[in-house]
Amino acid sequence: MSIINTKEMSLQHQFAEELDSIQKKIKLQENTRELCFSYIKKITDYINQANNFQNELKLTEILKALNDMSIYVSTNLELLIELKQKLYNLDKASTDREMAIKVEQYNLFHMNVFNRLDDSDMQFQKFNSLILDNYAFVIHTNEEKKEEIKSSTVDLNYGFVNTKNVETVEPLDNNVLRINEKDQKAYLPYKYSDIERMLNSRRKHKGKYKTAQDVINNVYTVPFSAFRFPMISRFRETFNLIMKEKKDLKDAIFTGVEVMGYHELNPIIIRACQNIKEFDIYLDCLFENELDQFTCFEIKFEVAPIAQKRSKNAEYFLAE
Repeated sequence: MSIINTKEMSLQHQFAEELDSIQKKIKLQENTRELCFSYIKKITDYINQANNFQNELKLTEILKALNDMSIYVSTNLELLIELKQKLYNLDKASTDREMAIKVEQYNLFHMNVFNRLDDSDMQFQKFNSLILDNYAFVIHTNEEKKEEIKSSTVDLNYGFVNTKNVETVEPLDNNVLRINEKDQKAYLPYKYSDIERMLNSRRKHKGKYKTAQDVINNVYTVPFSAFRFPMISRFRETFNLIMKEKKDLKDAIFTGVEVMGYHELNPIIIRACQNIKEFDIYLDCLFENELDQFTCFEIKFEVAPIAQKRSKNAEYFLAE
């Protein structure tokens, strides 16, 4: 059955009906995109706040499904916009022969697009069921659930304040990432100008940091326990880095999901990267097996003495 039939007298009426159908499909896809974005927001908020996860593998499954669904929706919208443009182009046909050819091409493209939409609708139903059946916290935000999450949260900086430490910090940049197995902590590189900015930022930090050491303890000292779920840690650190610099939700979710399964990728080093450029350089060096060529900052692994039994926490990022 033809979508547009040139043998019908009311071509203008057919065009209007077809345009209305396309607009409705576009609206549905936009609604689906907004729903996906709301899922992303809730899931990433949960990942950033929670100190424990019910099921890491199930959570990674949801993230991958969410990424796939986001790609489906983006592609669908691009195809629908292209379909609408092809519909407008039918008015430019100057002869009946040209109109017949364009209509035939349009009808074929329409069927391909709408078949894809039907398939993506089925995929979305599966994805929606996955969330509803396994992770109600993604959708429900009642106070009881908020309290449950709050009770198991950690500081978003994954740090701690040592109020007794009044050591004077030299106003110099630190270009070394120290991953200390004995302390069970990582000490991140920093620029002293960033520390000064945090100390002087009343609006954002509201006097939280009184000294440079407070900033180092809170922001640039990371306990290994923050990375005890390696796959989720890789997603979280990559997602947050991209959102901090580019604020591109689509790119953040796609890249975060992409790197989750890279077992060689150390989430602490992602955390130490100042920007996306450093992260990309680290990835290139890692994949080329040329980590000695990574010069954005120095990486020191400070391993505990052999006689001391390595704790479980030390293996969160050294092996999986």
